[in-house]
Amino acid sequence: PGPKGEAGPSGLNGAPGMNGIPGAKGEAGLPGRDGGAGLPGLKGDRGLNGYPGVPGAKGAAGAS
Repeated sequence: PGPKGEAGPSGLNGAPGMNGIPGAKGEAGLPGRDGGAGLPGLKGDRGLNGYPGVPGAKGAAGAS
């Protein structure tokens, strides 16, 4: 198998003065590689904390 894919991007910040918006889902690993998990979402600013992002899906396995 090829090298591991890069991690997905961080989740978005929560909107000010409201409950934080959930973090965006990490991007899937690139096909043909073992993708890394997405990073957790950041905490919302002001108000309550945002929910953590969902980890990204694993990339498809590489061809033999």
